[in-house]
Amino acid sequence: MQEEFSIDYVYEALRNERLNSNLQEIDQDFFTNVSKFIKEQEEVIRDTQDISESSRLEKHLESIKRVIKDLYERREFKIIQLAISNLKTSSENNLTLLLQEEREFYNATVENFNYFRTSILENINKGMLPELKPKEIKSNTKPLKTIRFLEKLPGFIGTDLNVYGPFEKEYISNLPLDIADYLIKNKKAEEI
Repeated sequence: MQEEFSIDYVYEALRNERLNSNLQEIDQDFFTNVSKFIKEQEEVIRDTQDISESSRLEKHLESIKRVIKDLYERREFKIIQLAISNLKTSSENNLTLLLQEEREFYNATVENFNYFRTSILENINKGMLPELKPKEIKSNTKPLKTIRFLEKLPGFIGTDLNVYGPFEKEYISNLPLDIADYLIKNKKAEEI
């Protein structure tokens, strides 16, 4: 983890994603640090008395948000490409660079690709019409609970054998009910 977050880190991360076709490593606390940074900047803007300075800071923050969006979309595209590639080769290569939230996105993407591949391609190859049952997709998703961490926690393996964390204090996350309830019961997190 970086000692002190700098917006330069975001620009550098975006530059690396633009220059490389593969997903690049970024700090595991990236989303936490960016959200804290934006919150702090919004507070500075609210507290600024000078209207022209406040306007300048708002424009700068909007510019930063566009950079963050660009970085997110580039990583999102690469994760989708990674999911497709791994499906074709029946492997799970290059997943170590995914942040926890990106891992959840990757898993959901693979699950949906598999569902539609089976429902459409495999049925057609059997001489059958595609058979889509949207309820099946929803039933595969676990109910989640939104929690806020009350203390810093290292990464851990959940009951579903997925890796969760690490989590910073005050970090907000959606986790499966059993894991969230366990953390709440043990005063590691609170429900939001």
